[in-house]
Amino acid sequence: MFDFFFRGDKVTEPKYAQRLIARIRESQPAQKLVYDEKSHMLAVGSAPAQKIFLGNMFKDYLRAPQEERDGLLTRHAISCTASPAMPGAEADYDRDVRPHLVPIVRSRANAYAIQALDPADYLEGASTPTPTPSSQPLLVGRQLGEDRTIHLAFDTEHMMSQVPASSLAEWGVDFERALSDALVNLRAATVPRWEPMEGGFFRGNWNDSYDCSRLLLPEVFAGLPLDGRPVAVVSARQDIFVTSDRNPQAQLAMLRHARERLDVNNRWCSGSLIVLEGEHWKPYASPDAAVRQAEATLCNIILSDAYGTQKPVLEKAHAAEGSDIFVASFMAYQRQDASIFSICTYSEGVEALLPRTDRVVFLETNPDGSVKEPMLADLPWQTAHAIAGHLMEPVDTYPPRFRVRAFPDAAVREQLRAAAARNAAAA
Repeated sequence: MFDFFFRGDKVTEPKYAQRLIARIRESQPAQKLVYDEKSHMLAVGSAPAQKIFLGNMFKDYLRAPQEERDGLLTRHAISCTASPAMPGAEADYDRDVRPHLVPIVRSRANAYAIQALDPADYLEGASTPTPTPSSQPLLVGRQLGEDRTIHLAFDTEHMMSQVPASSLAEWGVDFERALSDALVNLRAATVPRWEPMEGGFFRGNWNDSYDCSRLLLPEVFAGLPLDGRPVAVVSARQDIFVTSDRNPQAQLAMLRHARERLDVNNRWCSGSLIVLEGEHWKPYASPDAAVRQAEATLCNIILSDAYGTQKPVLEKAHAAEGSDIFVASFMAYQRQDASIFSICTYSEGVEALLPRTDRVVFLETNPDGSVKEPMLADLPWQTAHAIAGHLMEPVDTYPPRFRVRAFPDAAVREQLRAAAARNAAAA
């Protein structure tokens, strides 16, 4: 339902991959390069090949103005062929590693999809996919609220790589020590650079790919002319917006602008609001209904993308395990006022993994398997979970899902019908 329009001609990913390969061959004609359209991967070199995911690079290319694409292609070529190896155990941590560490804030869904749900873990071509050892290194980090995580990056002139747990072990430092050193580097590279925006909020204007990482520097927010606590949203890696907790109209303008900015950012992060209390960010629950709706809309757009990425990989994992579990869709719909709400269906006779959505539709079935009409109930998630939550088993995945093995019995169905009738009468 979300059609984001890109600048310029409609270049396909394979066509972009051909251009990228041609640009690499200009400087490295003997380099072995293999593009796999199905996995969106470019394999560079051999024994072992460096596998590079082209999805985000391709989206950056599409969104770039025509006059900037050639230079961007050159930068992509350099990043694809730069040495992927970070310093090993032989490195001197203080000399070779510490100066290059930077903290990064990422979508928790993105981190989970990359690490725990790696599509490369399943071999293609067999009637039943076969699990293989993960090709992704173990990342280490810390949660920042429900839907953001803090990781570490090793940043040099031509490449930026996330730091895996194995590298920290080789360097003889733990995550907290390395994060402390990375924060020193980020702090040294940061001067206040806030741009006032129409509507009463501020935008971070560093434009160095670490804008949202400035969440980790509470002193950066101290000089802002706010009449209350800072409330922020980091909808994409290059976007950080902030305003006062006492200004709901500015919060609304900020959330609407963050939504518009999704059209020009493909590395989405988080749609939820957070508030700075002392030196720590905490979830922010706005008392204003319009702000809560705008926040829910932004979250639903980002979650729709995250669940859409998660669904096929979970399906592949189930096929590898021989499990017949339906992975229910996160369905997002737009109201006339442009706000967006989400729905999932809980169907009789189907063992499924349900996404957490705004509403749950309960569907009964006839003896022949067809859907019985009218629907049993359409309820807000909180109401549905309060009545039938004993049937919804949380599973270890993010965005969250709940396993349902059985449909509500007759007594619970009556509770669901009664709740639906009360909601309809109150509407």
